[in-house]
Amino acid sequence: MLELAICDDDIILCNWLEQKLLHYGKANDCQISVEIYYSAEQLLNRLEEESYDMLFLDICLEHENGIDIGTEIRKKNYGKELQITYISTYQEYAMKLFRIHPFDFLVKPIREEELFRVIGELRELLKERKKIFEYTDTKGIHKISYDKILYFYSLGKRVHIVTSEKEFEY
Repeated sequence: MLELAICDDDIILCNWLEQKLLHYGKANDCQISVEIYYSAEQLLNRLEEESYDMLFLDICLEHENGIDIGTEIRKKNYGKELQITYISTYQEYAMKLFRIHPFDFLVKPIREEELFRVIGELRELLKERKKIFEYTDTKGIHKISYDKILYFYSLGKRVHIVTSEKEFEY
């Protein structure tokens, strides 16, 4: 399953993107989940609990700057595996993004074939990284790279996953 997030204050674009992504999933026999955030605050609060495979992030949000948001995401280490694809009307932002290590850059208006190309490339990347442990708890689906897991143990009916960074339980 591909876990995708969109952060943009343009409701029409978010709805269009969501529909196109879900259409891609149906056409390519790929389960896709899409979460939409209309502000950076909503997104950053959720990233503390949820992990995504890809984030489509607008550079020019109403009250926030997408470049700053991307920088914060990387600093706080909300999943080094999180791929960020920026979307903007302005191509000149592309050069400012190198330190954030974006996956791609889509220019508005977004063309369907470009969006589908990005999702296809993401799927190929994830196939290569197939070494991901996925578990579900009351907060949703979580993914941890096997190379980060030190060991598992069970305590009662709970399974604990110990990584070098922290311990998870489900």
